Amino acid sequence: MILKIGRNRIFGLALAISVLLAPAVLADDLIGQASVVDGDTIKIHGTRIRLRGIDAPESTQLCRNDDSNLYQCGRASAKALAGILWAIRRPVMCSPVDRDQYGRTVATCTL
Repeated sequence: MILKIGRNRIFGLALAISVLLAPAVLADDLIGQASVVDGDTIKIHGTRIRLRGIDAPESTQLCRNDDSNLYQCGRASAKALAGILWAIRRPVMCSPVDRDQYGRTVATCTL
């Protein structure tokens, strides 16, 4: 599927994660250094976590930019998220709220 999404919008999606208000820490919260799986999924201590409220392009997905040129928007969204995690360099705290159709934990995450 090819979508027309500007790079700034993808970065904006990833940036939205960093401005969420921090919830109280619960016993089942996942806290630690996160690695990026794709633009809407991270991994902490081996657990895949789907970011609640974020729907990023799939890692191999192509999109069209404002000039109608194809680019790897899935890769761009993952890089934008990784850039935020690298720039802030703090543990990520995720509070699980659900499971998705693939069995991943769906969580609200904060830095």
